[in-house]
Amino acid sequence: MVMLLLGLLLLLVMPVYAEQVRKARRVVARAELMQLAALQEHFFINHRHYARDLTALGYSSPNVVGIDAQGREVATGALYEVSLQDAGDYRFLALARPVGVQAEDERCGTLGIDSDGVRTASGPGGSQDCW
Repeated sequence: MVMLLLGLLLLLVMPVYAEQVRKARRVVARAELMQLAALQEHFFINHRHYARDLTALGYSSPNVVGIDAQGREVATGALYEVSLQDAGDYRFLALARPVGVQAEDERCGTLGIDSDGVRTASGPGGSQDCW
């Protein structure tokens, strides 16, 4: 009887726990996007236009970089893939797409921030819940 009760309790708690873990991992993506936006503004001050690829901002790859749970660039085991969409000299859009274990984050999906500071989320949670 005790094992059955513990099993039922575990069934109820695990989805809540898993959502809290995904929510905590989103902090990494948000922090990376805010850092990328700050780097873009710094680049703009010095060059009078936004960077069109990530290497101009100090990343190792021009198109996509993987970010782990500590916010470090990684080749494998990434939680998010960060990319910079070319929107011209005077605009940018930075995106963080969940991958690996974080790909199950359907509530928020891909997070984004643009040159106007507008924050987005592709999932049904929207920017209010996900940022």
